[in-house]
Amino acid sequence: MNHSLNSHRIRCISIIGGFLDGTKFELADGLNCFIGARGAGKTTMLEFVRYALDALPSREEQPTERRRIESLVEKNLAG
Repeated sequence: MNHSLNSHRIRCISIIGGFLDGTKFELADGLNCFIGARGAGKTTMLEFVRYALDALPSREEQPTERRRIESLVEKNLAG
């Protein structure tokens, strides 16, 4: 796969704290798929990435959605 020098990739996600404590996701180039039962943490993990990359919805345009994600991160990482 030919990657531009200006591209960025997330290779690994490690979670410290909360109910996913100690979980580590190694990501492959291209498409990655998270499969698991309801409540396994799939959405939570993706919201952690959005939070870490500061890619949350804007406070002005979607304040409720932003608060939902911030609350999810706070509750799952125990502050």
